[in-house]
Amino acid sequence: MLNIIVASSDADQLDELVNGACEIGQQMNPRVRMDVKLATSMQQLEQKKNSHTALVIVSDALTGQDQDINAVVTYAKSLAVQVQPPACIVVSDRMELYRTIQTIKRCELLIVDNSTNYVDQCVQLARRLDIIPDDPTAPPEGPSSPAETRAPPSPGPAISSTGPKTKYALLEVELPRDPNFGLVYLELHEESGKIWKDQIQPLRLDKSELEELIKDSNILKTNLSKWQQDPVKWKRHYDEWHAVYRKLGERVARLLWGSKSFSAYYNNGRGFAKDNIRIRFNLEEPWFDGLWEALSAEQDSRNLILENTLTRRVILQNKLEQFGNGETQIDAEGGTLNVLVIQSDVSHDSVPNGPDDPLWRRYWASYKGTLPSLPHLEQEVKALRDLKKLYGKSAGNLRINVEVLPHKSAPPGKKWSLAQKVEDHLADVSARYDVVHFAGHALFAEGPVKSDDRGYLVFSGFPQPEAVPIARVASWLKNAGVQLVYLSCCRSSAASAALEFSRCDIPMAIGFHWDLDDAKAPVFARQFYQELLATKLKVCPAVSNARRKLFQEYDKGDPIWASPVLIAQPKDWAAIEEVLKIAAREKQIARKPVARPAKARPAASPESRPAA
Repeated sequence: MLNIIVASSDADQLDELVNGACEIGQQMNPRVRMDVKLATSMQQLEQKKNSHTALVIVSDALTGQDQDINAVVTYAKSLAVQVQPPACIVVSDRMELYRTIQTIKRCELLIVDNSTNYVDQCVQLARRLDIIPDDPTAPPEGPSSPAETRAPPSPGPAISSTGPKTKYALLEVELPRDPNFGLVYLELHEESGKIWKDQIQPLRLDKSELEELIKDSNILKTNLSKWQQDPVKWKRHYDEWHAVYRKLGERVARLLWGSKSFSAYYNNGRGFAKDNIRIRFNLEEPWFDGLWEALSAEQDSRNLILENTLTRRVILQNKLEQFGNGETQIDAEGGTLNVLVIQSDVSHDSVPNGPDDPLWRRYWASYKGTLPSLPHLEQEVKALRDLKKLYGKSAGNLRINVEVLPHKSAPPGKKWSLAQKVEDHLADVSARYDVVHFAGHALFAEGPVKSDDRGYLVFSGFPQPEAVPIARVASWLKNAGVQLVYLSCCRSSAASAALEFSRCDIPMAIGFHWDLDDAKAPVFARQFYQELLATKLKVCPAVSNARRKLFQEYDKGDPIWASPVLIAQPKDWAAIEEVLKIAAREKQIARKPVARPAKARPAASPESRPAA
């Protein structure tokens, strides 16, 4: 006779865990008798455990004291070193224990809150620990499972949402510095706005394969930029770029669909929402530069970014922090979308003046060149001005206003700085912008030069343009309440830019993987803003639609459709769907407030809030 021990000093939780243990016992081998034993202290737990114990379910509530929280982890570790260790499920409301628990042999963590379905989650974890054999009547969890047969996940907390009233699934992949602690989780969003959350699952991706993917991604981005500089060379290398990009996408797919949890959740989400799936990669810096958007479908080489929304989020300090102060509620009922365009022209063979520090001097010495002029900037700015003419009065319930800095050309020979003009302009409390669109040069360290991990934006001026650290620019934008930064720059999706913007609580940024084609940059910009207005400020669909239309327009292959990267920082996905708050803009300016206008918080009762 085998036994399961359930240990907790919380009487209500103990009852719930006993129900889970009983269900596990019923689903184990029916020819073997299973006994469930209870323990309300560590001493009782140790007394009741014996050679017939198949599973220990132990809660961190067993000690009843926060300072003794490590006692449960220590006990789980002590089980793992035994010759024939029983399986162990640690029960806690502390997600920070996950990475520790995943390093312990035959041990899993059950994260609980006031909405946890203990029975379902206990059975799920017991199956993962091979305590319960796979159910032959259940649909398989791998890629071969028909999407339509996958049942929705066990409902987590249902929360009210002011986001889009469409049915979609959100699949999030978290890759911290140590990929052994990679995670995947799923949210199902109903038309009513309710959200159902499933249990967080481990990914377990291979570190060496990840490192090779990052290396080959960077090689392709560097080669593509070189090929595009020569029209003859580019024509010769186009097929090579396309083939390498497709192969990288297949490698990303093998990594992810090789994870049983990712495959099951993707099929589950697809069964719930058909192809209306959002995938977000939460990445710590070592993995940020991979071409994750190249992800192909599991059965063929279709690019998922042409069917689904793929975005990124930056992991700060080895954890996903709550974005900003949580005030990212959307109000898109009317008003004006205010766009500030920074047109940073530089003359050919420019040498920028950077910060007075050794990092900048070392970086520029490694650059070994000068900055070229950017002839497409005038065309790009004209495309945005034309949008103001088309949509300045009305675009449904929305209008767009486009303001360009500098307002006019500086007199010849007079000293001036666009960086100073931008900083002063954004410091004015009456100047509030939803979007800042920077068109110019961005500089990032590459190759062996790793001593300066900062990024720089180059602002025009006389007698020299100025290279300003992105951290400084981000502080200007934060003070102005900017919601979206559009970096129309070469390789502006670099981790340096994303990290600095995220640290300054800027919700979203759009950058590019590789050097921009002079002719295509204005085309994508115009298409994106048109889609942004057409979708009523839903940034994710706007990027996806613009990408798809450029793919169709440019012979299904010009790299412009594959280059854009959407970096979305808010923790609440509803805030990402419609992140731009523009209502009552004219009233705010008329009042000339002395402090940043407050943003509305989502109306959610305590019992309807999502679990931490």
